[in-house]
Parts: sequence; structure tokens; C-alpha cells
Amino acid sequence: MRLKTVIRNLLPKQFIGFYHWSLAKIAAAFYGFPSNKLVVIGVTGTSGKSTTVQFLGQMLEAAGKKIGWATTVSFKVGDKEWINEKKMTMLGRFQTQKLLQQMVVAGCEYAIVETTSQGVVQFRHVGINYDVAVFTNLWPEHIESHGGFENYKKAKGKFFEFVTKSPVKKLAGKEIHKAFVVNIDNEHAPYFLSLIKGAGREGTPLRSWRATAGREGGKGAKRGGRVIEIMSIKFFEGSDYKQQPFKGLIPSFYTEPYKRYIEEETELVKKVVLGKRNILEAGVGIGRTIQFIAPCVEKMVGIDIADRMLDEAQEVAKQYSNVEIRKLAIETIGSEFSKGFFDVSLCLWNTLGNVDDEVAALRAINDVTNETIFVTVFFRGTLKLRKELYKAIGVEMDHVDEETETFYSKSGLRSRSYRIEDLEKIANEANLKVVNHGILGGVVLWVLLKKQ
Repeated sequence: MRLKTVIRNLLPKQFIGFYHWSLAKIAAAFYGFPSNKLVVIGVTGTSGKSTTVQFLGQMLEAAGKKIGWATTVSFKVGDKEWINEKKMTMLGRFQTQKLLQQMVVAGCEYAIVETTSQGVVQFRHVGINYDVAVFTNLWPEHIESHGGFENYKKAKGKFFEFVTKSPVKKLAGKEIHKAFVVNIDNEHAPYFLSLIKGAGREGTPLRSWRATAGREGGKGAKRGGRVIEIMSIKFFEGSDYKQQPFKGLIPSFYTEPYKRYIEEETELVKKVVLGKRNILEAGVGIGRTIQFIAPCVEKMVGIDIADRMLDEAQEVAKQYSNVEIRKLAIETIGSEFSKGFFDVSLCLWNTLGNVDDEVAALRAINDVTNETIFVTVFFRGTLKLRKELYKAIGVEMDHVDEETETFYSKSGLRSRSYRIEDLEKIANEANLKVVNHGILGGVVLWVLLKKQ
């Protein structure tokens, strides 16, 4: 047992807490309280934090603002971004304050900080004057270190309480009022909303929104009974020939396991593509991934064969000069791109399970890929959950082969599911090998493939 652990076990918890709190205060003072010179947004939740941070950052940059961020995936100060190799989502007190000071020196106006429950317990948030608190979701994960789910929830709640009690700052002569964004589709939203009711009694004006984007009945956020417009991205407004949403490609319509899959897949994909030059997404759909892949790479190419999806993807791609969308079948991609043109290729959301010949598709992708191929497919053994998903998104099934868990839609789509053994066999036939794999949201299987 390390000496540090022995000492911690001997000391009273109150003393350890005071020690962490004091360090945080000292760190903030040492670096000149940099958070008082920035609009600071804190994002907390079980999953989706890094995605939310980067999404907010990209919106602010699109509005002409200079920003910095700290996430599980990367750090950003102005135009400079680098991979988070610290093995910590929320940095220690001195490291966080140093990063905030670097943002101030670089002329940043906004800082977006991924804020964890463990960081709150250890007072790493103390000394940061947050202006906005964002809650993404809450699930019973990461609870071991907290001693149970309720303690885990309360730790995240303490962050909201902390923001309500933080002083209002003035930047360029303008008061920055505290604001809160809560995902009301999560069952624990009422708890977080209750923490900000009646807060700000000591002269701290507060603003709170209840996000309702993507719900039937309109897009917007309610404040005091009045609907106000919020920013959204084109592909969340896609429609089919009947002017109904593309529910099958918009995560807000998914059942909870598949929402978690999307969040977890997003984090994995960002790690796979970060620092790479050329990226292919085979089966780009309506462009869901463009917003978080394009800022990380030199060039992204998305291919698909469905016109109405490609139209949506093209709209998203217009925001990025390094994204190209093409109507192209996977099996013919070798006719358009040279061998090894792409560093990494992606085949997501069961695209592989929808093609006529998985081996031929993987061979075609392999030919134009230099390093790795990242694939996600439906995981066999989740038949009931897939049925619930299809019901939620309005996909009409013609019939289901329950033995192989293959779904046949009335539109003619065949959608398979796989075990890891199935993908290992298919990969081998395509001269590839599985070098890593796992399960996302308990419902989707992912594999990382390399050449044999």
C-alpha cells in the first residue's frame, strides 16, 4: 500500500476535504483567478459530456467567439488543440487553473469545462466561477467510488448548487447572469431543476431553460411559459417524403439503450480519428458524425446511396470546407480513391449489416484504408430491445428471423445482427483481423480492424 493511501486512511475525512478545498482556493489565487475573466460553462452528466462540450465550442466559434475547453478527449486553447493524455477527465486544481489562465492569455472569451462528480467530491471545481451549468443525463454508472447511486447523484447536484451560489461577474461592463440547461428527457431532471428553484436570493440573478428540442409540438426551450428559439443543426430537422422526421437517424427519438450507444460511439470515434488526416465514413446517412469529426481531421469523405439522406448530409457539410459528400456504393469506392488513401474508415450504425455482401464491402473499404477500420453493428442477443427501438422510431417490419435476429422492413431493408465470432470470420475473409472490440449501450457491437 502506498504511503499516500496509508496517510489518507488515517486522517479524518473532514481534514482531507478541507485539504482539497484549500488547494483549490490556493491554485485559483496563484493563477490570478482566471475564471473571473471568462464566461465559464460547466457540463456534467454520466455520458455525452465531451460531445456536448465540443458541440457548444463549435457553435460559439461559428458565432465568431474565441474559446477553450477541457474534455476527456482533448484540450483546446484558441486555435490550438491537443489530445488529453492525462488519463483524467477533470484535471487537478493547479492544472485546471493553469489551463484557464492560458485561455485568458490567448484571448479566449469562453471556457467550457467537462465537470465530473469525482472532481466535485475532491473540490476540483472550487475556485472556478462558472456561469452556466449543463446537465446531460444520469445513469447508474461510475458509482463505485461514490458508494452508491444516490451519492453519485448528489455529487453532481452539488455542482449545480455551487453555481447558484457563485458570484455574478462583469465582463466588458456587462453582468453575466447564471444560467442552467437541463435535459428534461432524463428521469432525474426534476432533481436538478429543484436545485435551482428559488436560488439566487443573495443578489445572484439566475436564468434556467428546459430544453425541448426535437420533441413533438415544436423546437425551443420554455422559460416562464414563453417559448424562445434555440440554435439547432440542420440534420436534426430532416424529413422524409411525408415531411415527417427521419426518426431512424435522429438519436433524440431512440430508446434509452440506443441513446447511450450513440453517446458512447461518439466518444470512441473521436478518439479513433483525432490527429488523422483523411477519414472515410461509409454510410454517412444524414451527416450525424460530421460535426464532431470534421474539426479533428484534414479531410472527411462521406458516401451513401440514398438521395434524401445525402441531401441532408450535404446541408451539414456546407459548414465545413474539409468535408466532401458523394453518392457512391461501398463496393465501388475503389474506383474513386487510390489504395490506402484514407488513414481511418468508419462503418457505423449497422451499415455493414445492411449491405448485400459484408465481405465484399469490407474488402472494398480495406483497399482504400491505410491504418484502421472502425465498425459498429447490432449485437445479437438484443432482439427485444431492437423491436422496442423500431417501434419507437416508426420502422414497420415485414418479418423478423428470430433465430438469426435479422429484421426485414416493409421498405425492403434487411438488417442483420452479429456476435464477435461472426465479425471475426467476416474480417478474416476480407484479409482483416479484429484487434479490439466491445459493446456500446449494451446493444451494439464495435470492432477495430487492421490488415492481416
